[in-house]
Amino acid sequence: MNQVATRIGNSETIKLRDGTRGEVRRFDEVTGDYKFTRLGYSYFQTVRRNYMATVPVLITGTRKDRSTYTLKSTMPVSKLGLTYQTLPSNMKSPERRARVKAPVQKQLPEILYEHSEEVWTLDPEGPWAIHEETTGFDEELNLVSTTVLDRRTGALPTFSQFLFQDALCPEAFEEVDDKLCCPRQIAAVLKLDFGTVCNDLATVERLLYQTEKWEEEGVTPRMVLELCRMTGWGCAIVHHEQVLETLPGRPVLAFTVHAGHSYFYSKQQVAKMLQRRRTTAVARLQKDQRNTTTPPASEWKAWGRELVPGHYAVAEDGLPQERAWFLEHGLHPKVLLKSETSMRALLYNCTKRVEGCTGVVYLHALPEYSPEIEAWVGRLDCGLLYRGEGLPNMSLKVLHRLIKQGREREWLTGEQKAELLEQFDHKCALCRSRIHI
Repeated sequence: MNQVATRIGNSETIKLRDGTRGEVRRFDEVTGDYKFTRLGYSYFQTVRRNYMATVPVLITGTRKDRSTYTLKSTMPVSKLGLTYQTLPSNMKSPERRARVKAPVQKQLPEILYEHSEEVWTLDPEGPWAIHEETTGFDEELNLVSTTVLDRRTGALPTFSQFLFQDALCPEAFEEVDDKLCCPRQIAAVLKLDFGTVCNDLATVERLLYQTEKWEEEGVTPRMVLELCRMTGWGCAIVHHEQVLETLPGRPVLAFTVHAGHSYFYSKQQVAKMLQRRRTTAVARLQKDQRNTTTPPASEWKAWGRELVPGHYAVAEDGLPQERAWFLEHGLHPKVLLKSETSMRALLYNCTKRVEGCTGVVYLHALPEYSPEIEAWVGRLDCGLLYRGEGLPNMSLKVLHRLIKQGREREWLTGEQKAELLEQFDHKCALCRSRIHI
């Protein structure tokens, strides 16, 4: 039973001991639920499946001018220290969502998160998102872990690499044993007669390829492009998230090509957006790297809460308290973030009117093992200076420096080459054959 079920169409199967495949469940498009077989009921009781909730939150805060604002966002419960819920896999979606939400709602505090003058609370009207993690073994006993967002299903799954996959027409996912998917989608998107579209495509094929076999082999994207040009429609052809060809006109027929199949967009807003995209490669400009003006950490001073321009060191977990001290005195330092929830530095601009001096006060966060990291960088003697980086960041900088130094090639002058040849008697050090230069 320790394997991942394989889905073909709306049916999921597993490999049995005799080599055959047995059906475990089938998706019912009418009711929107899975129907389990007897084998499937036993199988999904053994599958390990974890669920993690993302709760909706309301963020209320106060700006520098004392005006207030309210934002809506989401927060994973892992940020609050809550762990995932483990539930049987043979439960229906409404029951599963209720089982995941119930213990989370009991453990949620009244204030989820508070930072400076921002307060995060639960949004009672916001939608919850349930993330599903499935762990099992494939047919070769390799551990497989799959994470899937809890979403409504009613058709074949859309591909994540598609642009605007929610705007694809439902006819793109119909399983029909013919090669008429393109005219079927075109007729549905533009509300045209199916037979008329087929006749137009036959005419286009005779003009382009001098053949009449598209009903057996399918329609090419070039045929659709020529059909749009002949009828005055606009067109946009997408492949691997890149627009290959566009054609001006209205209405716009946009589609993406993937694995021998075309998926047409039913929304004109999305089609027009794709039609306006560039079809040529856009050159990405390299960002100019400026040399840092921050002195080494050994030159930073101890912070004594005196507003004198300079660079000061503060423990990494002490920056929030120092920012609170600034705010209590009506001062608003600039915050430099290291991640979504942690700070790496505070910057405060001194003014002549308030502090009696001009300049910037820098408060740098020092990680827990900063003395050991600084000593390690000093022993390496690779030309790097320690400026308060953490171990992962400093390790990456050291790695890049060592690789760059290893790529530097030393070019010998003519005299150096002659000395080297004389040292080895004009013979190769490996095969001892004579070298002629």
